[in-house]
Amino acid sequence: MNGYLFPALSMSPSLLEGFIQRIDSGRLDERMDPERFSPREVIGHMFDWEPILRERMETAVRAPGSQIIGIDEWERAKQVGYSTMDVASSVEGFKAERSKTVAFLRGLTPAQMNLEFNHNELGPMSVKDYAMNTLGHDVYHMEQLQGYL
Repeated sequence: MNGYLFPALSMSPSLLEGFIQRIDSGRLDERMDPERFSPREVIGHMFDWEPILRERMETAVRAPGSQIIGIDEWERAKQVGYSTMDVASSVEGFKAERSKTVAFLRGLTPAQMNLEFNHNELGPMSVKDYAMNTLGHDVYHMEQLQGYL
């Protein structure tokens, strides 16, 4: 197991919070790239998406080999209303949800970390692979938020 995985996953909420605190509040709804979320939407997305990511890993443990269907992030953003979500509440929600994810992952055996699900877009993924994917998702959005500083 990668010794940095759990600490890095645990650090993401405070890093994202730091970015949001330093971004001028007048820019929270700005889209520097029409293909990417605004800072407000990023935080709403991270909060909303965390239980989805965790549920996929839980599914692999409960029912190895299960099929997972991808979700259109833009459609989800509209349905949930990322553009109107309160940033502070979303940050706190993300912290709480990420804490649950880390606790879930820490409770798994090495054999459970290797259990897989099959994602219709990404193919077979183990819990460990998807946990690393989750961390990559964090970095993708942190890099995006850095552009607003």
